[in-house]
Amino acid sequence: MPRGVRRDDLQAPATAPTGAASLSELGSSSKSDTSVPLAKKRQRFGQQEDFLLMLQVKLDAPYKARHGAIQRTWDGVAERLNAHPDFDMRPVKGSTAKARFDTLLNRHREWMEQARARAEMLSDEEQAEGGEGEEHEGTGEMREKRRRMDQRDGPVRALLTEVIEQIDEMQLKVEDHAQALSRGANRDEEEEGEGGDGDAGRGYGQPQKRVYEEYEDEEEEEEDNGDDAMASRRLAKRRASSSGDRPPVDQEQWLMRRDVDGAQVSRMHVDSLPRVHDIPGRSDVVSEEQSAAPSSPDGLDTGDLTTVQQAMGELLKMQHAFAMNLSGGGGGGLMAELEKMNEARLREEEEKTKQRDLELLIERQRTKRRQIELEFERMERQKDREEQAKLIASIVERLQPPIKD
Repeated sequence: MPRGVRRDDLQAPATAPTGAASLSELGSSSKSDTSVPLAKKRQRFGQQEDFLLMLQVKLDAPYKARHGAIQRTWDGVAERLNAHPDFDMRPVKGSTAKARFDTLLNRHREWMEQARARAEMLSDEEQAEGGEGEEHEGTGEMREKRRRMDQRDGPVRALLTEVIEQIDEMQLKVEDHAQALSRGANRDEEEEGEGGDGDAGRGYGQPQKRVYEEYEDEEEEEEDNGDDAMASRRLAKRRASSSGDRPPVDQEQWLMRRDVDGAQVSRMHVDSLPRVHDIPGRSDVVSEEQSAAPSSPDGLDTGDLTTVQQAMGELLKMQHAFAMNLSGGGGGGLMAELEKMNEARLREEEEKTKQRDLELLIERQRTKRRQIELEFERMERQKDREEQAKLIASIVERLQPPIKD
């Protein structure tokens, strides 16, 4: 069935409404649709329906609706279209009306671009010299055809042009507003970058940014201080290692520094504890280290060296007290507890080892079973191939013609 023609009157040509006709005039001059059943109404938009849709869109302007009310506005447009007497289609929804409007809008934009390009091409042809008469006659026929098409589609195109102008103006206003906001934000950032006293004119979120920057500066200072402390600690170790002869107590203290710096005090061996207890004059050495602040080699006092040596003194006191407890009356109970802990740990490790062995055995059995299955599948495939080869050979022998001597 041709588009724009009713089902009940297929021989009647499609009539286009004129530009001067309004919705009321079209409604008064049209036939009554009460006698037309729903099954005979058209399912697609024709020229008259497009014209009515564009008139309703121009009146309601649904493209200006806010974000949450767009669908509701188009539903209202569809309801008013369905209620119009000249709307010869089945009832449409708001989404259908919006989709048809978008289609008409895109086609009209393409038509405007083509018309602009065609006008430029015609102006170039008029300026050019020469040309045959047949070409001018063909150009005239094409112009006449386009003029008739434009005259037929003139009312809808005029409405589309007005709507496109309104949409473009609205988009320009939105873009100008966004550019103004961005320029204002850039201006505020430049003013803050210059470093004036304009704290009252800061935008939202900028005080938090300044606090965060101050916090980052503090963290950088702490990292620098930590790096300086580590460097001085390494320097102290290097100087201590380069020093010459030491008394036996200082040599043992130097051996103990590895555990202090690495936070590995818990790794001390019990065998070394009586050795510390048997050293004569240990308490005197500890008291001297606590009372007098030592000085670094070469006559340079270093705070880090003092801190390390104080920590070493505390560690030696703890070691001495631990050795006294072991050698005293309470040492037997502590050793028994340590032995129990060691036995429990050994039992736990043995259980874990047995469990791992069992898991490995199960995995080995699974691997063997899988290998047997793969071997069986390989043999079955080989048998199938042999049977297929025999079958093919027998078929070929049957199909071959007998050889005549």
